[in-house]
Amino acid sequence: SILRQENRLKEAASSLEQGLALQDDAGLRRDLAEIYLTTGDKQLASTHFQHLLAKDTPTGLSVDSEVEARILYGNLLAGSNQRPSAIEQFTRALANAPDKFGIWVNLGNAQRESGAFEEALRCYLEAIRIQPDCAQAFGNLGIALKEMGDGGRARPVYEAVSLQVPPAALPPLAADNAFCELDAAKHLNRHAIALDPQITDFTLNLGVVAEEQGDFSSALDLYSAAINAGSTLPPTGF
Repeated sequence: SILRQENRLKEAASSLEQGLALQDDAGLRRDLAEIYLTTGDKQLASTHFQHLLAKDTPTGLSVDSEVEARILYGNLLAGSNQRPSAIEQFTRALANAPDKFGIWVNLGNAQRESGAFEEALRCYLEAIRIQPDCAQAFGNLGIALKEMGDGGRARPVYEAVSLQVPPAALPPLAADNAFCELDAAKHLNRHAIALDPQITDFTLNLGVVAEEQGDFSSALDLYSAAINAGSTLPPTGF
């Protein structure tokens, strides 16, 4: 049962705390931080990650373990609205794993939520370059272009990313549309859904775009589809 699992995790955490009291071991501390993440003890998890990753090159961790720890800590910080610190962790993780497209997406999200849109665009485009079928990168790129509200910037970015997908995967933007960021967001989120229909946030995003374009009927249909698919979250980034 869930209760038994929680009790086992608490027992494991207690055992690891006792081990750390005898000797400060990086592997034990990382395991303990992950257990506290699992049990929802974010403050304790943050304390152990901070101690573990205080040095530029943590002692006792393999490169892969350090990268994974920085990803977990970065996500924890981002979820706690500590975005500058999250950006630092994702950036350090990328220094050792520049080809991990998921870190680029996470870094892009943190940059976008901090208002650093150009940096966010660069991160999403890098993720797409590494992994051309990364749904999260396409969807969040659309979000960033919409939030920027700059059709003049949206067009070249959209056209550049269109070259990295199969022909006709992303429809061309109308030449006479000076405020094309909404269309760019719409097409990019549709492509993200085609890549991964399970991510309901992108359906919600399409609903927001439809609503802003005055297509209220489509917006209601999209919101209903997202809710029926099990989404209880607000639209990502809007």
